[in-house]
Amino acid sequence: MNTDVEVQEIQLVLADRDVEELGDQLAGVWAADEWDMAECPLLPDSATLGHVSISFDCNSLSLNTELKYACWRKFEEGRWSLNGTCSSLARVRTVIRFLEKEAPDTESLLERDLSDWLSAFEAHLRERESWCDREATYIDKSQKVRQYRQPDVRISALSQLYQVVQNARDIRPEHVKDIWDVRKMGASLTPADLSYRLNFTQISQPWLRQAVKHYVRYLLPLQSVGTCRWVINTLNHFSVFLDQLPRQVQAADIDRALITEYLAYLATSQLGSKTRQNCLVHLRGFLETSTREGWEDFPDRRLIYDEDIPKRPSAVPRPIPEHVLAQLDQHLDALPEPYRTMVIVLRECGMRVSELSSLSLDCLSQDQDGDWFLRYYQWKMKKEHVIPITADLASVIRVQQQVVRDRWGDSCTVLFPNDKGNRLTKSLISRALNRLAYEKDIRDATGKLFRFRVHEFRHTVGTQMIRNGVKQHHVQRYLGHESPGMTMMYAEITDQDLKRAFAEYHQLTVDVTGKIIEEERAVDAADLQWFKKNIMAQALPNGFCALPALAEPCPFPNACLTCANFRTNATFLDVLERELEATEKLLSKARANNWTRQIEMNERVQANLQRIITSLEVKDHEPSEKC
Repeated sequence: MNTDVEVQEIQLVLADRDVEELGDQLAGVWAADEWDMAECPLLPDSATLGHVSISFDCNSLSLNTELKYACWRKFEEGRWSLNGTCSSLARVRTVIRFLEKEAPDTESLLERDLSDWLSAFEAHLRERESWCDREATYIDKSQKVRQYRQPDVRISALSQLYQVVQNARDIRPEHVKDIWDVRKMGASLTPADLSYRLNFTQISQPWLRQAVKHYVRYLLPLQSVGTCRWVINTLNHFSVFLDQLPRQVQAADIDRALITEYLAYLATSQLGSKTRQNCLVHLRGFLETSTREGWEDFPDRRLIYDEDIPKRPSAVPRPIPEHVLAQLDQHLDALPEPYRTMVIVLRECGMRVSELSSLSLDCLSQDQDGDWFLRYYQWKMKKEHVIPITADLASVIRVQQQVVRDRWGDSCTVLFPNDKGNRLTKSLISRALNRLAYEKDIRDATGKLFRFRVHEFRHTVGTQMIRNGVKQHHVQRYLGHESPGMTMMYAEITDQDLKRAFAEYHQLTVDVTGKIIEEERAVDAADLQWFKKNIMAQALPNGFCALPALAEPCPFPNACLTCANFRTNATFLDVLERELEATEKLLSKARANNWTRQIEMNERVQANLQRIITSLEVKDHEPSEKC
């Protein structure tokens, strides 16, 4: 239900903020009519920039101010790069020439609609500046190469300038506009949020659009920007449904019969079950919250029941198949940097792509033993997370740190910057991986070209840890899951898993002397020390090493069977018995040749093997006293 104040807000036209207010925000080189970019305060210390300058010499002082303001904002926000030849300004020069020739009396870009400007600019480029569109390709979701014509990049430059000026001069409250800049509404953006705008223009019914704005404004402090965007997208489907009805529908007309029609509409659509579920869940939340808050005259009763909502299939892990990983490893050197390093980090750590892309440059730390840890922020959980990593991975990250410092100096704070010094986006990482899969013919078990989804590296790490016997609550801690239920997805119980678990239930672990080892405790109570001593433990062909897996060689090479850190159990009996037989043959030969040192070493190995085998065989046949 709209109040008089809201109606007045809706009817507000574009506010005419004086262009002088934009000019007042410009200082130094940005305020001048001619810019020498070598004097730009945003230029990184390590950047090499040739002689780049631009003159804002349109006939109108106010138009020049708008153009300078828009360019400044693009550089200030990091949307335009200051490296190389500063190609963005070269495109702006073309825009200025166009305005001088085709619109010499223009006082403001906002005198005409953007679509009119773009049409006129394209005609100008085709006639006078040589139109430079080009053929480009991309790989679609089915891993097929698609071709398209990419418009002249100078068209995009004019569009960006216009949008900055329009946004700056429109002083209406942000929530009244049809496109919101959520930064002005106090929203917290994460690296996964690729855009800071929320667009309501696809909702064609004015009353529905206004009600959805109320609802999203309510959600914005409670949910992520990505979730709010998803809510708008699902409600767009409801707007399309209303448009297809043979009758006009208002808020008061939405009843159970209309919802039943919508259910049938969704069932016959091409939308997936997850999307259909979200369409109904978000529509129900929207209707009930709007009724409670009095935003619209929706019926004051539940219109969408639980049984109306499609059941979402149980979540299952999607690990990358081993043979696909083998192919990826084979061609990893063909992946350009920094994507190659990013894949190496993903393979070991299994972090989310938002966490990977926002890794800080100083993400490494060491403990008192010299072992390495990786520190990153979990945006989903809103907390800092620390995990142990191998010395090899630490070395790879340290190389990447030096690459960033050499290029950007102190101006870049992220480990994996793009060409503009900002965070790399999820789409760029996925694009690089799938381009590699296409070019190197990486295929799945059915012979189909494999399509990488970055999040599946996380599923791979979680699944491998579970299958390697890491306890579920430790996997939960390592991956930073908030609840055990999130980790349960990786703990699929197969018949073989159950058989192996049953067999291992009665197995005991012994050390090199045959002594039974109870479940080992970390030397330090801290979780991170547990990870270092257990998750990173080394697997051996005849048992386990209690030392962490280090990059440097073991200090006791080929001496496991005389080492206090050796652990084994009954699953290795066959191997141990063969080793005993081989040791006895070596010992016999050493005695025949009077090799004193070999006799001494092999007698120790023989004695230890005999004690280990005896302990495991006796304990393996003892009846259990526990039920």
